[in-house]
Amino acid sequence: MRIFFSIFLIVYSFQQLTLAAEISGQVDQKTLSDEDVANLQVQRAVQRENLIQKSTLTKSGGIEKANGLYQSGLKSYVKGDYNGARKLFEAAILADPENDKIYFDYAKCLYRQNNFKSALSIFLMLENATGLENSAEFYSALSLYRLKAYKISLQKFNAIQKESNSDLAPSAAFYAGQIYYLQSKYVEAKSNFEFVLDQSKDPKMDAAAEKYIDLISQQERVQVKLDKKFGYSLNVGFIYDGNVLNVAEQNSTTSLKAYRLSYGGSAFYRAMNKANESWSPTFTFYDLYSVNTNFKSDTTIQGTDPMILEFSFPYSSNFLIGKKSSNLIISPAIQSIYMTKSSTSRELVFNNVLLSSTLSLGYSNYFTVAYKFDISREQSYITEASPNDEQTSQKYGLKVSSYYLLDRSTSETLILDLQYLIVNADGINSTFNKTYTAFGYARNLDSKWSLYAKAEYSVLNYGKSTLGRKDNIAAGYFGGNYAVGVNDTISLGLGYQTNQSNVDLYKYNKVIVSSAYTLNRY
Repeated sequence: MRIFFSIFLIVYSFQQLTLAAEISGQVDQKTLSDEDVANLQVQRAVQRENLIQKSTLTKSGGIEKANGLYQSGLKSYVKGDYNGARKLFEAAILADPENDKIYFDYAKCLYRQNNFKSALSIFLMLENATGLENSAEFYSALSLYRLKAYKISLQKFNAIQKESNSDLAPSAAFYAGQIYYLQSKYVEAKSNFEFVLDQSKDPKMDAAAEKYIDLISQQERVQVKLDKKFGYSLNVGFIYDGNVLNVAEQNSTTSLKAYRLSYGGSAFYRAMNKANESWSPTFTFYDLYSVNTNFKSDTTIQGTDPMILEFSFPYSSNFLIGKKSSNLIISPAIQSIYMTKSSTSRELVFNNVLLSSTLSLGYSNYFTVAYKFDISREQSYITEASPNDEQTSQKYGLKVSSYYLLDRSTSETLILDLQYLIVNADGINSTFNKTYTAFGYARNLDSKWSLYAKAEYSVLNYGKSTLGRKDNIAAGYFGGNYAVGVNDTISLGLGYQTNQSNVDLYKYNKVIVSSAYTLNRY
């Protein structure tokens, strides 16, 4: 469940950031004021009047010449040759500056070339032109939208939408919805996109409106959670582990198979919760209790049961790097691990200080990469028989996880994980380097069920150890999650793991079967 939910959060977060970037960062120009817009209209009208006074229209063939140039310009425009079309339209305007239609198509050509300010000045001038009023006003609003003059643009889009007999009403409603979405006015945005679905005859626009409605619904649900200052989660699970010690069974005097009860939870307080950043101190508790396959206590098996207490302080920030949607999470933590050493009671075996930082970059709406760096100092309180086995260590790890979204509707995702870990321990038998590669797949089957599958391969090289140990561990996992209501989840999993070590003691194969129930209240 944690794997799948993390994938959902990463994909969803980058959909949000990417949409915001598309809307707010389309043109690097200063936002126009009401006065700027009025001046543009006046300047273009004055320019046109001057052209009329100097017009060659009174000369024989002026109108015919203009029409010929205009028709040639339309052909170039249809072919996508906007530069050629622009020159022909400009020549046609010089020949017939009183022709509104030539001006209108000339402005559309300028718009296609991203010359939004010049296009806007013409569309504004034509808003009272007979037969072009609605189209000119729509393109004025569209040009203002591209110039990030959202206030004026929204006024015009709303006015067009209210004209129920206008063919442009659905398009106007769609762009108005995008502006409301950018402004986080989700109620107004949703109303506009629903209008599009009711009135539009364009399948692509309908699909885009449905996508926005879905994102708004998700955002509303997330916002409800973010508005809560306190939250917690609880989980309980049952596990069958075919080899709790991860060693060769022939070297053990007792069975290594066990049934394990896992339980735990976490609680957090959102000390800071802004639109694009948060800081949430969190306490986490986790424990295992194991019995043998006869459901009886076994000191060997229960000696592997950790109880973990952790305080973490994760800080998260969303931002843009260039045009890439980005997220940074920095999480310092302190952790204590208790286990049964020589008696039946738990004793402190490790005190750890950890720092994790993850930078996630959305390279597109479908491709995201997360770069995670971990560093920790782990202090061991276990008394070892030999100094070579001392476990106090420093750990350094780098992990790169790539997520490729195959299908947005089902959150179907491919995952590739690459990791390198360095463990420098006080004892040479506890010092090793690890390389890790994993391929994963996840998707929703329907509104309740999701599934995941993962194959992984690790190499642990204890090059400095007294035995020259090297482990080659291959594993495969398959599982599913069932949503109980909105927040709670039932998880089921099946795994197989094998280690082909060059030291016989560490050769093993095992099966793991797991189930869990997670209750979230955040």
